[in-house]
Amino acid sequence: MLPILSNRNGRSTTIRRGVLPLANTAMFSTFNGNPRVFAPRGLQVRHLNLHEHQSLDVFEKYGVCVPHGYDAKTPEEAEQFAKALGGGDVVVKAQVLAGGRGRGYFKENGFQGGVHIVKNPIEAKDLASRMIGKTLSRKGRLRLSKFERFKIASEKYFAILMNRSFGGPVMVGCKYGGMSIEDVAAEHPDAIIKIPVDIDNGISDGEAREMAEKIGFEGEIVDEAVIAIKALYQTFR
Repeated sequence: MLPILSNRNGRSTTIRRGVLPLANTAMFSTFNGNPRVFAPRGLQVRHLNLHEHQSLDVFEKYGVCVPHGYDAKTPEEAEQFAKALGGGDVVVKAQVLAGGRGRGYFKENGFQGGVHIVKNPIEAKDLASRMIGKTLSRKGRLRLSKFERFKIASEKYFAILMNRSFGGPVMVGCKYGGMSIEDVAAEHPDAIIKIPVDIDNGISDGEAREMAEKIGFEGEIVDEAVIAIKALYQTFR
């Protein structure tokens, strides 16, 4: 039996299997009156919501340099993993599908911040007990990840996005990293660098070097940035 759906104007239509009229995509209702979106058979479903520790696993697979880390589900695991990372100077991060974790707070106990640096395994366990299973600023109950801490001299922003105006992938970079890119774009639009990518040939060494230099890398670090940018494009593909 084929479903009959109605749009906001009450006009009904019979949907052939695998065919969804564009005019009727705004809202649908079924015979029982419950509103729902009709998903035609064969429609591709893409699961692109990844936690940070899952994303780092993907990056590492394609040769991107990432910090070593563990996904802790209990305070005891947090202590154990902190020891495995050397015992001190470890970053503890709440794993939620949201930004602004460092500025968040936990609803159940008022504990501030979803990102902390700890000096020893006991401190890691204590912090984990205040965070695991709690709700971070209404972002959902969470798990915890431990990462080795990198010594950061400066932070840059880099992304590869599909862009309709460019008709394909585009590299987006900025010398101001470690902050909301939306805020940077609003306050310093000229700081956002965009370089189109030939989808057939990928990113050349020259294009990667141009981006690296424009977002502020200098000297020998430029060569490392070129390698990282090209590895990130392989991940993107």
